[in-house]
Amino acid sequence: MVESGAALWRELVPPQLREQFWDRQDRIGQLTILADKDAIPWELLYPMDPGHDAGFLVEQFWVTRAIFGRRPTRRLSLWPARFVLPGDSLPEARDEIDAMRLSLDPGQSPDEVISRLKPLQDLIAAGNFGLLHFACHNAYNPVGGLSIKLGNVQFTPTLMSTAAINKPLANSEPTVFINACRSAGLNATYNRLDGWASKFLDAGAATPPARSGHTRTQPVVSTSRREARSPYGPLTPSRPPMTWTRTGTPRAEASPPPSPMPRRQPRDDRAVHGRRRH
Repeated sequence: MVESGAALWRELVPPQLREQFWDRQDRIGQLTILADKDAIPWELLYPMDPGHDAGFLVEQFWVTRAIFGRRPTRRLSLWPARFVLPGDSLPEARDEIDAMRLSLDPGQSPDEVISRLKPLQDLIAAGNFGLLHFACHNAYNPVGGLSIKLGNVQFTPTLMSTAAINKPLANSEPTVFINACRSAGLNATYNRLDGWASKFLDAGAATPPARSGHTRTQPVVSTSRREARSPYGPLTPSRPPMTWTRTGTPRAEASPPPSPMPRRQPRDDRAVHGRRRH
């Protein structure tokens, strides 16, 4: 991991910018990466230059991502919660959905978990939910792109095209969480790079608050079960104060900003740039 991270640092960051980074590194409290269609694994970046080594980028300070033209929501919608679990899912995925369902909506019947394409499309078209949580396998290849198998049909970003046009999620601004391998991947279409995050955001899903802990993937997607539990943990099991949108969708208050991360002791006495801690 260190070798790969150091290679990314050398290949992606030009020498002048690396020098500026080290000049300011010990005064940075948060680093926000502003990009569009960002597929770079910044969490793996390991800044290293002669005389400078402070660990992975996300071990040094809070690393966040933001998207051009989108303002992060100030609240996270979690209710009503709906879940997607394909019929041939692994036992671990079933355990995850059971845990999420019992934590967020104990009264919800297991029969309400979605495992077919048509009910999922109907739910998205209606837009009457606060959280949509996927626990599934996501297939990816450079030619066929992304797909989630529901029954004998493949759910692909292309099948979100009309939702991206009509924006059925714009009023409720739900949180969408896809816990699947390679779910942050992008594939080439006729004139752009496309993926799950861009399609759900175009359909009106909420842009999560622009902050993260040690790791964070593209908005609305994730690749680990540990990550799947962490966004909801601070808001459950007891529900927080909730506000209501004009459409009557309940919304949970977002968790407060994180406390500063513990920092590694710098290996030299040079100082830095960026956003100062207070």
